[in-house]
Amino acid sequence: MILEGRVAIVTGAAAGIGRAIATGFAAQGADLLICDIGDNGRRRDDLRLYRVAWNAKTAEVTLKATYEISYPDGKHDAEAVAELRMLYDRNTTFLRDAFNALSADEPPTTRYRAFYPEIGISVASYTQADSRLPYGHVTSPGFYSTTVTRPDLFDSYLTEQLRLMMRNHGIPITIAESETPIPLHFAFHEGAYVDAAVAERINRPLRDLFDVPDLTATDDQIANG
Repeated sequence: MILEGRVAIVTGAAAGIGRAIATGFAAQGADLLICDIGDNGRRRDDLRLYRVAWNAKTAEVTLKATYEISYPDGKHDAEAVAELRMLYDRNTTFLRDAFNALSADEPPTTRYRAFYPEIGISVASYTQADSRLPYGHVTSPGFYSTTVTRPDLFDSYLTEQLRLMMRNHGIPITIAESETPIPLHFAFHEGAYVDAAVAERINRPLRDLFDVPDLTATDDQIANG
């Protein structure tokens, strides 16, 4: 057997081409290191690698060792999402409190402004990520950023995206305040109570005091790539 005494690493070995390759290597005497994401709900960056030997005559598989696969900085994904939520909650609370505190007896002289949180990554290499997914990586060097709204609604999605970015590129994620202001209207979530008397006490246009939605800046640029 031409591969006797050698070790072959095969990913996606549970089915299809990966299984056929693993079987072929084993038939030639190789020890195998195999893994697959499976269908048991295991996260893609929380895999185990199995070292097995296969007896072609008896079709028996012997487990020799199990290895945990870990990725640098993967533990920081949840911390990054928590930071996004903290910034968003703090800034929207500031806007709501400022609006509710307006008084006719004390005409406002200050403009109130708060900003969306932002995710940023800096990639310095053209090195391609080894990923079978169409997301969680970028194809060229550069600085990439996006603002985030309602991170509480997208917690799982954001955690998965950031985990993959850190794993695929081996880079940290930057969480900061962006330069995009939050319109007052979007600081009030669904079901929020807004006292109409507050608006009646304002003797100036609302846009003089707060940022408001700008429909001229709303398009499909991000959604369309």
